[in-house]
Amino acid sequence: VESINLTGWDMSGGRQERMFYFTGQSGSGVDITLTDAILGSGSCFYMFRNAKFSGNPALDVADASNITSVQSLFYRADGNVSIDLSTWDFPDDCTTLASIAYQSEINSFTFSNSADFSEVTTLTSAFNDCPNLTTVTFPSNADFAKVTNMYRVFFYSDNLTTVNLGAVQDFSAVTDWQYTWRKNTIGAPHPIVSVNFLTTTDIQSTTALSGLFRDSQLATIDYGNLLQALDNVDNSSGDIEAGDSTYATGAAATARGELLTKSWTVCDAGPA
Repeated sequence: VESINLTGWDMSGGRQERMFYFTGQSGSGVDITLTDAILGSGSCFYMFRNAKFSGNPALDVADASNITSVQSLFYRADGNVSIDLSTWDFPDDCTTLASIAYQSEINSFTFSNSADFSEVTTLTSAFNDCPNLTTVTFPSNADFAKVTNMYRVFFYSDNLTTVNLGAVQDFSAVTDWQYTWRKNTIGAPHPIVSVNFLTTTDIQSTTALSGLFRDSQLATIDYGNLLQALDNVDNSSGDIEAGDSTYATGAAATARGELLTKSWTVCDAGPA
């Protein structure tokens, strides 16, 4: 199968779990089009697992309001392609983004601004070990207030350069940040990663931040914002590992100094 075109299909009475499982693996890949399709109710688990894309799939569905899960949606999908989910509104039943693209070859992800993720509780291994991944764009209004686990979200995605977390950034419920942006020492140095942290980002010191950017490097301006954010929420103590990240003089350096006076352990590469 080289092409699957489901333009305008109404699948509201069916389900899409494992729909394209291993599709295209026997040849050069498959061209998938879901333009204006209406997705059925229920889980999208493994919908594109190990599917081999020959080009960017057209996933601009007309309605995704009935789906209940996107866990492992693109698990180990093949093809150096861009995924645009800008028409997928992710209803409240979708409480996890765990392993959504685990070990896939996809190079970029864009989520819909109508998907606020307000009921999502975990992003564990969402983009773990994705060798081609460079960019992930979350909705500008993404609500992460109920998320408790950010374990290995971008672990070993060594070519990652840009993550946009939106403009809210309430991570106050997260209890595990272990290795979220850790990169592999093999093949180092890797590209500097830009994560649009705000000085108002809410991250509590009780979270496991010790391996947050191990063997990685956060852009200087973003690291500065993160240091200020950690200081601004008045964390009394903590432990953060920032890899090869550097901080600028001024507000960032002041915030880092304040954290140290509060008994924080801060591991980074020093001033820029």
